[in-house]
Amino acid sequence: MTDELKPCPFCGNGAVYPEEGGRGPIKEVYVYCPNCMARGPVVYRHHRSYEYCKEQTMLEWNRRA
Repeated sequence: MTDELKPCPFCGNGAVYPEEGGRGPIKEVYVYCPNCMARGPVVYRHHRSYEYCKEQTMLEWNRRA
């Protein structure tokens, strides 16, 4: 896994990071841009570890076209 994320596709900010959110028992993990507040892709934790979900959302973020 790589810890390097591509910049935000909307504003170009390079300071994006994985974040956990959601309410109740099902949490979600996504990549967040603090500059333009873009977020995604969302991976739901539902019985998965935070590290696994973080890795998946980072892979999806970097895979975009």
